[in-house]
Amino acid sequence: MEIGSLKSARAALDGNRLDDNERLILAALVQAGYDESGKPLGHAGRLSSNALAQIIYPTIWESETPNWNEERTRIESCKRQVRETINSLIITHGISICCMAGNGGGYWLPASKEDVEGNYRAFHRRAMTGLVKAARGRKAAYADAMVQLSLGFEGEAKMHRDIADVPGPGEDGPPAWVAVVTGLLQQVKGDPAKYAAEIKRIQEEFGDIFVRRDQVAKIKQLSSELSRVLEGLQ
Repeated sequence: MEIGSLKSARAALDGNRLDDNERLILAALVQAGYDESGKPLGHAGRLSSNALAQIIYPTIWESETPNWNEERTRIESCKRQVRETINSLIITHGISICCMAGNGGGYWLPASKEDVEGNYRAFHRRAMTGLVKAARGRKAAYADAMVQLSLGFEGEAKMHRDIADVPGPGEDGPPAWVAVVTGLLQQVKGDPAKYAAEIKRIQEEFGDIFVRRDQVAKIKQLSSELSRVLEGLQ
């Protein structure tokens, strides 16, 4: 049975929306990604960026200039074109392509849903770590808030702060995510008519946890007293 990546790849190759580089790289990934019986190879069928660059530029490794700096710039430009082409296949054409950097890395068509999920988790971690690094020059609380809200409060946030060597929020005051949620609720409170639907949904889903227990007890007491008064009037 074909998985989604092969179906979408074949449909793209049969169509006319791919440019020349996209068609060359996708065809190479399909050829490398399946054995003679049509069985998907997954990571075993990966192609390196060097291999894909040579598909687009067959003479990439043939020296064109004695100047090493110029030669290195030319090669890096070819490999950057590979990355841009892969990104276009994934984002513009919806082709599932797994990517991994470093030794044993490269590009390949996933053989299973587990391949896709593993690739997603790896890129999600990388993206969140990149977010923290990008915000290093700003207040750490902003990056901390984004990571907390994206990854599940304190645990994952601390891990990514440690990786990026970014300090966490100060001990004074609430955690950053509390400040973010408080700010959003203050905005809603400032214009209740505008956010009537949102307020209703929050009340229905979370109303019981936002009312203090002593207030709930007082309301129940007043309700009980009111019931007794009504019974006396009947």
